[in-house]
Amino acid sequence: MGFVTHTDCYSTYTYTHKMEDDLSTHTIRSGSQAATKGEDKDTENKDDPKRIQLLFSKAAYAELEELQKEAGLANRSDVIRNAVRLYRWYLDQKREGYALQLEKDSRVKEIELFF
Repeated sequence: MGFVTHTDCYSTYTYTHKMEDDLSTHTIRSGSQAATKGEDKDTENKDDPKRIQLLFSKAAYAELEELQKEAGLANRSDVIRNAVRLYRWYLDQKREGYALQLEKDSRVKEIELFF
């Protein structure tokens, strides 16, 4: 198993890359989550941060807060950064020809994300 650390405009995150029979498994953790495990430190670009304002419905805001609590993140901004990071990763993998699959009890379901 190897670790590749990548820093982008959101923060540092770590890919855990595991090869088994030519299949790759990736785990993505944000810098702040990795830092809590002592593996990496959050190196978010604090030199030139940009502030944005988002408008959420009541239900969407409740979902955002629930995701924050469930993931154990420090704030709602971390939820948004993680979502952007995950979507960037997904689009990169898709561009390279990979398919996203879910596996349960030896069943594999290929999925496509549409936004």
